[in-house]
Amino acid sequence: MVQATLASMRHFCPGIPICLTVDGNVDVSDLEREYDLIVLKVPDIPSEQMRKLMSGSFHAKHAAMWEGPFEFYVWMDSDAIVWGDFTSKVCTDLDFQIFWSEISIASDALEAPSWLPHFYFDPEKLSQFDREFEWRGVPYFSAGVFACRRDVISFEQYYKVEKWSRKCPGLFAFGDM
Repeated sequence: MVQATLASMRHFCPGIPICLTVDGNVDVSDLEREYDLIVLKVPDIPSEQMRKLMSGSFHAKHAAMWEGPFEFYVWMDSDAIVWGDFTSKVCTDLDFQIFWSEISIASDALEAPSWLPHFYFDPEKLSQFDREFEWRGVPYFSAGVFACRRDVISFEQYYKVEKWSRKCPGLFAFGDM
């Protein structure tokens, strides 16, 4: 699947540099040569705390947020396929961009829809940790594709929220969603 993602990226966006985030000691030298990649290996991340959190988990994909080579990047999961040159849609003046504009839950909703805790988080459990968080009036999206400025979310903040999920099982449905 990674090769299909890389091939589609190179076909539709041939001039865009690509950084492949690799979790574990996987030999990707063939991909590195074929697709002219920059490789970011999670086991080589300088921070021990970051390595421990990311290794062998969905957190590995976020290594680029703190250790990646680009100030601004588009994250794509390894099962994403590019169907055209999307670069004109990327707004580098934003710190974080999702490619979905519809509001998912009305601002005046009185209760959370059943899909929110199923796919994202339980707002009642989250309020135990962050009473200020407003879950209404915003778009929800898959974390499989997004654009982001490096360090827009500090690792310290990310780690703090990750600790919430360990204290409260069921808080987050799919980890990084």
